[in-house]
Amino acid sequence: MKIRKIAYQLHLWLGLISGLIVFVVCLTGAIWALKLNGWVDNDELKTHKTNGQHVLLEPSWVIDHASKAFKGNIPNSINYTKDSSIGAYYRGKNGDYSLQMDPSSRETLSIRGLDGKDFDFWEFIGAGHFSLWLPYNIGRPIVGYGTLVFAIVLLTGLVLWLPKSKKALKNSLRFNWKKQTGTQRKMYDLHNVFGFYTAFILLIICLTGMVWGVEWWSNGVYKVTSGGRELPEWRMAQSDTVSVATSTKSVYSGIDSLFASLVRSNPHAEAFMINVPDSADKSSAIMITVFPEKKLYYNADRYSFDKYTFKPIQVSHPYQGRYQDKDFADKLRRMNYDIHIGAIGGTAGRLLVFLSTILGMSLPLTGFYLFIKKKSKKKKSKIIK
Repeated sequence: MKIRKIAYQLHLWLGLISGLIVFVVCLTGAIWALKLNGWVDNDELKTHKTNGQHVLLEPSWVIDHASKAFKGNIPNSINYTKDSSIGAYYRGKNGDYSLQMDPSSRETLSIRGLDGKDFDFWEFIGAGHFSLWLPYNIGRPIVGYGTLVFAIVLLTGLVLWLPKSKKALKNSLRFNWKKQTGTQRKMYDLHNVFGFYTAFILLIICLTGMVWGVEWWSNGVYKVTSGGRELPEWRMAQSDTVSVATSTKSVYSGIDSLFASLVRSNPHAEAFMINVPDSADKSSAIMITVFPEKKLYYNADRYSFDKYTFKPIQVSHPYQGRYQDKDFADKLRRMNYDIHIGAIGGTAGRLLVFLSTILGMSLPLTGFYLFIKKKSKKKKSKIIK
């Protein structure tokens, strides 16, 4: 009995503290998922094959073509996906640009451009999800610890949900509404039933989300799963500036050669992504990612190369290198994002996470309604006395 009382107090007050954060994060997460899952505003455009073979344009040609469309800005990355358009992207101080082209005809299919002052809806939604539209160093910890508090709210909610009898169990698993059922009872059932069915999925979303928002949690999870190893600090590969190339053109021809080699050695890959080195940064390197499956990130192989010598660069980090060469801790860390958005379970997993997020958004609302109603009843009873 004492455990339930403690659980109730924690559930109530921590729920009130985290409610607004949870609502905003769930709302923006659900909207963001529409784009991430390609359900709306999908950049990729279907293209045709030539003689049964998908044509892959040389990256140097794509870079040159895209930079003209991007007002002289060199794209940061190029995406190649089977049966889909080639995408070139630039994000920087001068704005955000994207271009889609047909690899067979070399025809430009679409160009999108946003100058630095233009409003970007998806960037706005992402900023709300990651940091509540506050400065990142302030908003990100708030979201991280708000998520931690919500995880405790979910656990205490499960304790309170546990029924005392078989009859109570049946009533806790469904809506048993009649014509005379009042609004407060309906709100209680919505909170109780939806809370139970989404609690486990929302807990997984919380625990994986905290990996990015709560540093000690992120380091702790890695340390436990790796048997005591410290999580390496994230860093990009660095080129050896001693061997400076004579021209940018030679760097791009080197990218062509490296890309062609990886395409030959990975004939069944579904997608490739090339991170174009920054010409203004002498130490920046080439990174090419090979994706065995569409819309999955955890099992991708990331290869880094010196942009002057084109030799491989080894970087010790879970997200760098080949997936099959990683141990359990590194593989689990790579899976974190795909687990968070449900991609690890395919389309069904994405839908399950999306629906759980929508229903999770309702929990602070129904919970707050019940709190206000209970408070108003106490006030009325005091007045009557």
